[in-house]
Amino acid sequence: MENPKELEDVMKKTTLFIIFIGLLLMLPACSNQAAPTPAAEELPSNVTTNANIPALHRTWQWQRRVVLDSGQEEQIDNPARYTLTFKTDGTYQFQADCNSGNGTYVADETGGIRLTAGPVTLAECGAESRYQTMLGMMQAVQDYRLEDNDAVLVMVWPAAGPEDYFVAQ
Repeated sequence: MENPKELEDVMKKTTLFIIFIGLLLMLPACSNQAAPTPAAEELPSNVTTNANIPALHRTWQWQRRVVLDSGQEEQIDNPARYTLTFKTDGTYQFQADCNSGNGTYVADETGGIRLTAGPVTLAECGAESRYQTMLGMMQAVQDYRLEDNDAVLVMVWPAAGPEDYFVAQ
């Protein structure tokens, strides 16, 4: 390839080939296919789940958090901006300040609950927002209990973690 014209042609073809391969590698990232939402973790089959817990199926507003180790209680400012709605089909929706999302859940009559996140917006809501705390709570909770004639939902963290109190709407 001592001919400069021939060398230039080879370089052009090589460059086009590299661009083509790069585009092929980027193609899957541009696809419209949504990633599948993982199913909620299964609970033992000998307990009643989701549809048979009608007291759970409503919208709840996050009111306060109690840290069991210290007894510290934190009130949630503007509880209407922090809601959690459980549906009979095993899905849930939530509002966490300026963010929202949904997912699937499995709950049983013995108080076990597992939430699996689906699509979630992750905007920064400001320094005073509790959205990150609420998102963390939904990932961590393992148990729930209903109090005050099913008007209060308590989401219980594992290992003596905090308890988050929600009021029925």
